[in-house]
Amino acid sequence: IYALADIVNGLADERDFEEFSGYYPADVKSEEEKRNFIKTASFVITNDMTISSEDGFQGIGFYNASESSAFSGSIDGQKHTITFDIDSADYYGQSIQRYFAFVGYLAQSDEMNSPVIENIQFTGDILLNENFTYVASAVGYMNTGTAVSNIVSDVHITNQCTTSSSRVGGIAGCNLGTISNVECYS
Repeated sequence: IYALADIVNGLADERDFEEFSGYYPADVKSEEEKRNFIKTASFVITNDMTISSEDGFQGIGFYNASESSAFSGSIDGQKHTITFDIDSADYYGQSIQRYFAFVGYLAQSDEMNSPVIENIQFTGDILLNENFTYVASAVGYMNTGTAVSNIVSDVHITNQCTTSSSRVGGIAGCNLGTISNVECYS
């Protein structure tokens, strides 16, 4: 998941691309072609995992005023559990994206009409000390034409920002897409 996030967010090194070797079509050669392919691909989660700010996870996909790198693919969690251990103070002094969730920014692309995040259980803690804009367990910002379904979220999100303009949600920080069949205890 960390390699996927790094590739989509434009932070990948050669090792990240190597994790997906054998996954790229034969005609996909350059790092930019590989990145564009990964951003629109479909993935299946095969085990439970913990996502930690200490390990540098910032979400899959982002948007800010100077650039955008949306995830436009699909992820099927097969009912596996993703546990958050996030303290935004761990990012102090770093250039971080402001959309935080498992998928930071989910949007349609020309290559795929219906990005979907589905069949995942989220648990754990997200502590906000920095000014994130859109925060949630599944998707920080869901653009039109996207969907989240079959999600269970029991993530405790604590906002300690004093100047925050954060939009915090249990499933999505901002939803312009479709959310269905979810349970949220956040």
